[in-house]
Amino acid sequence: MTEQKHLVLVNFDFPPNSGIGGRRWAKFARYLAENEVVVHVIKAAALKGDQPSIWADEVKHKNILIRSLERPLPQFFTHPSGQLWDKVRYHIFKNKLRARCLGTIYDQAIDWESALIEALTDITQKHPISTIIATGAPFNILYYVAKFKAQHKDLQFIADYRDPWLSARNYGMPELSAEQMAHEVQKQDEVLAHADIVFSPYLSLSKKIQQENTKGLGNANYLELAHCYDPANLPPRESTKERESDTYTIVYGGALYQGAEEQFDRLDRCLDELQLRSPQHHEKIRIECYSPDYLRLKARFAHQEKIVFKAAIGKELFHRIDESSAAMILLSEHNQDFKTTKFYEFLSRKKPILYLGPKGEVAEFIDKENLGINIESAADLINLMDHKAWSDYDLSQHELDSLGKNLLSYLR
Repeated sequence: MTEQKHLVLVNFDFPPNSGIGGRRWAKFARYLAENEVVVHVIKAAALKGDQPSIWADEVKHKNILIRSLERPLPQFFTHPSGQLWDKVRYHIFKNKLRARCLGTIYDQAIDWESALIEALTDITQKHPISTIIATGAPFNILYYVAKFKAQHKDLQFIADYRDPWLSARNYGMPELSAEQMAHEVQKQDEVLAHADIVFSPYLSLSKKIQQENTKGLGNANYLELAHCYDPANLPPRESTKERESDTYTIVYGGALYQGAEEQFDRLDRCLDELQLRSPQHHEKIRIECYSPDYLRLKARFAHQEKIVFKAAIGKELFHRIDESSAAMILLSEHNQDFKTTKFYEFLSRKKPILYLGPKGEVAEFIDKENLGINIESAADLINLMDHKAWSDYDLSQHELDSLGKNLLSYLR
């Protein structure tokens, strides 16, 4: 009988945490667990007052063993409330952190090394661990695990980049001085020197990371492990008519990424233009945005009656898309090339896509496959509302079963 495989997954906001970084590995962990791999998860403790992830039930399995470590940085710094006292504490802590941190201060895993190494040591001593997977951001996780791998060379180390690191347009990276950036480069060098596999969800990102390894460190394979979606995890698609037959409803659900304000400014201008150019189309259109961050933009666009911002509604979102005319994909400059899990989930509802974001690989893919419209003007909104013959794209290659098999084949 084959010995059961054990691995460690380090994922800062693995469910039941609600952070957006958990969805990708919740799905893969479940697939591995159902294929007799024991997944020992190390994650951060949930934020105080936070609601559980809608993917929390996904990770309830006898082969998924979760260990939570205290968050290393205070919540008033990583998730400021906006209250006056928290603002004061935020700036005091920020200055102290800046004085002692050589790289970015906006990585949530700063100061997590000791607790993480202790947990890794305990798990690897008690179980026959063959592989450690660390996923970032936060990217200090990858750095700490690389240092652990350097002392445990028999372990397979898989570094999973969900986002760019050195070229990131968030996490405070664009504001770093040359000296501070050099420290981040040094940390990534440590990762690339000790990783056996470097995954990212996009082949272009995997190639970029490989190109950043200018010193030729290590012998890692730089591979794509694309985001996937799980049809079994979604509500059955409903072929329903809209509640209001005269309304063309477009639905978005999810995080409002950094830079979302600029994208909604463009949509705001298109809607104003639509009112002048085609009042009959303007009368019919309605855009609903469901997000845990909805208060960020609700006040800013209170003047725009055609856009409604509401709190997140979990998996009910898919029912709302089924009842509506189109789904919206929102991206910003830092993720304009990234086809996320949510992208495939929205496509599975067989609705045209309104793409709101910069031109990049996602916009090109939507255009190439005739999946919807990249909104730049009122004419695009009219085209979206009037056009009926959208593509019925085959999503089977993006399903969990297909990509989970690929992942399983790479494990030792």
